[in-house]
Amino acid sequence: MIAIKYSFAAGAAVVAMLAACGDEVTEVTNVNEKASLDMVEKYNELPKCEESIYGSLVYAADSSQVYACTSDGWGSLKGDKGDKGDDGKAGENGKNGEKGADGKDGSNGEDGEDGKDGTSCTATKLKDGSGIEVKCGSETVGIITNGTNGENGADGTNCVSEDYGNGVVTVICGDAAPVSIYKAMCGIDSFDPEKKFCVLGKLYDKCGGKAYIVNREYCKDGVVEELCTEVNRKEDGSYEVVANRALSEDEFCLAGIVTKKCVSKEFSMNEFCGKTMDGKVDSILTFCKNPDDERLESAYQLIGKSIFPTDEDDAAFSSSSLFGNLIGPKLDDFTGDDLKKFYDALENLKTSCEEIP
Repeated sequence: MIAIKYSFAAGAAVVAMLAACGDEVTEVTNVNEKASLDMVEKYNELPKCEESIYGSLVYAADSSQVYACTSDGWGSLKGDKGDKGDDGKAGENGKNGEKGADGKDGSNGEDGEDGKDGTSCTATKLKDGSGIEVKCGSETVGIITNGTNGENGADGTNCVSEDYGNGVVTVICGDAAPVSIYKAMCGIDSFDPEKKFCVLGKLYDKCGGKAYIVNREYCKDGVVEELCTEVNRKEDGSYEVVANRALSEDEFCLAGIVTKKCVSKEFSMNEFCGKTMDGKVDSILTFCKNPDDERLESAYQLIGKSIFPTDEDDAAFSSSSLFGNLIGPKLDDFTGDDLKKFYDALENLKTSCEEIP
């Protein structure tokens, strides 16, 4: 509660001062050097009425009333409304008389004289900032001074927090019970977003402080790398998708498929690992003299790939990913039959491309 205490210079009684704001200026009487009037914004902000303040008067702005503290508590100086008297007995209804003739309209009366203007009251801040001066007309009816500063409140209780590294921070304030604050939740598990990220209710460690696309990428020594599709050729000549996995040191990802390096080197989509003329040494050979050969492009189209990558491919990948780009399009978007046709087409190109000069 904020209470402002105003004291009247010259100690004018409250009722006398308020009466001075009417049509006529009332002379200030009943001088009392100890007379004072406290003021609060709302009635419920009145201080506790106890013996030490009996006789105090407080003005409540919300009800525009002055209240006095007595042994009966706070009471308004406004008088109580009297009890309602008993209702009298209803008389019997009389008979309606005959309607009389309408009387003649009376003549208009003359306008009365204008009344005297009332006196307005104003409140002006004192130059030294110590209060306000109240004037009604040209006459000062009172000065209200600022109240004294209240006592400082008691110091608050310090709080401490403990971070146990599992995404939960425990806060303890004084003797109050500890409160647990969860940084983030993944399903029923809490976690620290600075160290982990959540995809479909499963937690993953960040890689070098970054999240990654869980079905297309993996973390290797703090660096995000792409996963690659492992394909297996069965004994009957058919193909199957084994898994999407990380690469070993002697492998690389060619057109999204795990491929063995040739003499410890990677090669392009227009190249393959074959034997030299003596049939003994591995060597990187070329399918077609023209790396943009349409037949080579047609072969890669069988598994949804292209020898002509564009920026639109990256845009399509980004727009297709879900959950804040943490789940992307499927890597192995082809069947065993697609793979059989693809590898058969590449095998044919090992000789047919060279037939065209």
